[in-house]
Amino acid sequence: MWFEFMQPGGESTKLHNYFLNRLNGDEQTANDCLQETLVRFFSSVERGRFDYRRKVMPYIWSIAVNVMNDFLRKSFYGISLKSLEEMEEDKGNLANPPDSKAAEDAELVAALDNLAHRAHLSEFQRQVLLLCHVYHLKPREAAHFLQEPARRVSNELFRARKKIKEVTLKKVVGKVSQLAHRE
Repeated sequence: MWFEFMQPGGESTKLHNYFLNRLNGDEQTANDCLQETLVRFFSSVERGRFDYRRKVMPYIWSIAVNVMNDFLRKSFYGISLKSLEEMEEDKGNLANPPDSKAAEDAELVAALDNLAHRAHLSEFQRQVLLLCHVYHLKPREAAHFLQEPARRVSNELFRARKKIKEVTLKKVVGKVSQLAHRE
């Protein structure tokens, strides 16, 4: 199986060509994406998440598509592995990460801080919201960045969103009732 996969013209070549085509010929990034695909495949086999009744190649291709989507999403929002590493060095200053298009929108960060203050969010909830909604990380990626369990990050994100909905709903209801009393 792996001999067929790795030989020239085999599935590894097809995967590499897929990455090259999607990345406009960027050889280094295509190699990185291929390696990430194989790492994810082997880790899923190791964890017992791969069902051996399934065919291997469609499973690897589905992982490759997810790797490509993750890469394109991160590159669209200007988040690279390098910028995440630089952000990790200065966790206290999440509002100004390097090389991030999303970070240039200071109004968005200020609005999020305002909402976090009005909703009485904890600092951790504010950081999770910032990473997930401003820097467009998935909760699992934010958990890795914050070095916290993914379950905790997901729960805190849910709670923060719930608090913000309550605060904004109260504000809207208050304005509607004020308008109703004026009439």
